[in-house]
Amino acid sequence: MVHIKNKEKMFQLMEDVQKIRNFGIIAHIDHGKTTLSDILLAKSGIISKSIAGDARVLDYLEEEQRRGITIITANISLIYKEHIINLVDTPGHVDFSGKVARALRVIDGCLVVIDAVEGVMVQTEILTRHAMSERVKPILFINKIDRLIKELKLSEDKIQERLDYIIKMFNKILENTLPPKVFNEWKITPHKNNIIFGSALHHWGFTYKQMMTSGKKFDSIIDIYHEYDDIRLIRKKGYELFPLDVAVLETVVEYIPNPKKAQAYRIPKIWKGKIDSKIGSDLIDCDPSGTTIVGINKIISDQHSGRIAIGRLFSGTIEVGDNLFLLNNKEDFRLLNLYIYMGANKIPIKKIGAGNIIAISGVNDILIGETLIDFGNRKEGTSFEKIKYSQDPVITVSIEPYHPRELNEMLEILEELDEEDPNLQVSINEETGENLMSGIGELQLELAAKEIEKKGIKLITSDPMVLYVETIKNGSKIIHFESKEYTFFLKYKFEPLDDHTISLIQNDTLNRTLSNEEISSILLNSDESWNELESESVVSFLEKNNIIIDVSKKCSNTTGRGSTPIRDFIIDLFQSLFNKGPLIEENIFGLKITLLEYEIEESLLNLGPILILDEFRDIFYNQFLDLEPVLLEPIYKIQITTPPKYIGKVSNLIERKRGRIENINTDSSYAFIIGYIPVSESFNLADLIRSKTSGWAFWQTIFSHWSEIPKNKMNEIINERRTQNTFP
Repeated sequence: MVHIKNKEKMFQLMEDVQKIRNFGIIAHIDHGKTTLSDILLAKSGIISKSIAGDARVLDYLEEEQRRGITIITANISLIYKEHIINLVDTPGHVDFSGKVARALRVIDGCLVVIDAVEGVMVQTEILTRHAMSERVKPILFINKIDRLIKELKLSEDKIQERLDYIIKMFNKILENTLPPKVFNEWKITPHKNNIIFGSALHHWGFTYKQMMTSGKKFDSIIDIYHEYDDIRLIRKKGYELFPLDVAVLETVVEYIPNPKKAQAYRIPKIWKGKIDSKIGSDLIDCDPSGTTIVGINKIISDQHSGRIAIGRLFSGTIEVGDNLFLLNNKEDFRLLNLYIYMGANKIPIKKIGAGNIIAISGVNDILIGETLIDFGNRKEGTSFEKIKYSQDPVITVSIEPYHPRELNEMLEILEELDEEDPNLQVSINEETGENLMSGIGELQLELAAKEIEKKGIKLITSDPMVLYVETIKNGSKIIHFESKEYTFFLKYKFEPLDDHTISLIQNDTLNRTLSNEEISSILLNSDESWNELESESVVSFLEKNNIIIDVSKKCSNTTGRGSTPIRDFIIDLFQSLFNKGPLIEENIFGLKITLLEYEIEESLLNLGPILILDEFRDIFYNQFLDLEPVLLEPIYKIQITTPPKYIGKVSNLIERKRGRIENINTDSSYAFIIGYIPVSESFNLADLIRSKTSGWAFWQTIFSHWSEIPKNKMNEIINERRTQNTFP
């Protein structure tokens, strides 16, 4: 149980936007996020210092405590030097990266934790890139330096070399993600005091400034490890030299911007409205007297309060009894319950101002990504940009209850899990009636199944199956489609999208938030297959990296890329079509659709594309199958750290699994192997790596890209799926 002190003081500080710091801790799994969080909570008096690092306050789910990993994002508010610090702890496992993406929307700064031995891992890079796209300002904490001293027995010079290398690699991520001006301001260097060195396990840490002003030397830390073996004495002596909690909290207060300062540059990146409007001004200024606007980033189910929506109050002041409006769902409601969260505990409050992270309950129709606005300004309101997720589901399982009578209850729980986890997708196979649960990795699906079983429902779960996508290698001729039953005519063509454009969409360089001019400039400078007319005519980015461009006469300078009823109808038609391809009913991927001419009767616009979908699909499928269709399989990027003597065994293992090694770096203690492996070959990989390295290796896989399946393998998959009649 979290002990909550000084609630009145906390509420008082929340009223002053200059005193608020919203920050999160992000890292690769087991690099020390939650241990560090406990130390910060102890400093604030929320838990005892004697159990810091062991309490795992923010890991309040039973499964999190058992596994020793953070699965969901947890919030807590603490006080330090007349500042209120809203701390968000986040998952480090790649299977839950979508929850990190949601957390980034409500924070202004992130403390990126990196293990001094393992260095910058793939997940660290993915999360950091995502944070930079949301303009979340970084601080770096190089943790577990004790491992360099005790485990690797490095000299002080070698330790310095290792730390310099990590800083260099981290800055390379920032430089490749941020505009030059922002990178120069946010670049990590010891002299800027935006980097902390230390050991969360042993409670010590320092910035360059703190070391210089203290007059103490790093060799004093090394001496402690040479003199003591008892962890309690190491913690005591290390903390006396360089207290980690002070180093982190001082850096957060000094370096992470307050909400008003942060929103001045963040709002143009995350909000779709006009910045020069009254509401835009309120958001930029984080004005507590302005329009009430809340962005919802998380929904949880509470056994006492029902659905609870968590988000950030970006402007205005919110109070119990207020009349609010859901901009996306077009519904109004009266606010009955308002809270702030402290780990698993929610603290009721009556009123709170802009810049704070809040929770509300009693609104059943609210969804993640929703924007709330005060009822009086509902007509002028504009929603926040959709939260972007860096990972797509690549494996699926079918699940059913052992007792058929529990089917409806299982489906209700699945619906809740689908909503709470952005990387979990739930669907029903129309051919077989199977309930399918898809995710990034096996752990995610395993834990989702356990959540259902915790509710008393025994499950039957299939072995995991890989999700593929369907595409073509050649482009079509011009297609003339005319509905037999309705007045709808469409002249169009489609072709495979070039690899470079696909990568630009996947890394979010190309997205629907950009202006016509920005999209055109990126496309013209990226690939010679784009001409000026096409680059200026992009009207939609569909799921699975499909693009629609409109070069018809109707795409005039007056409408441009803007929404029109006819164009929206056609976009919805293609999106529905692309959910299921002709080979094995997987998603269609990576096409460029060019609209040349179209006509439609007005009555059909109101009825929707479902009425013509079947006849449109038949003609499209026939064309698709004539253009050398192929299946693409998901490929993991794998990063393995192992003692050098196991390089040969690990490399051979990856290559036997249809993978390839891209790079191997070594130092005196470890080899760092980067490679790629098909997801379908990864299911027993953990046991094999442990066996080949006698348990010495640690590794991570993360989705990288889609790759064409060899012809013989593709035919096997098609025959197998059609024989089983189980199309995910």
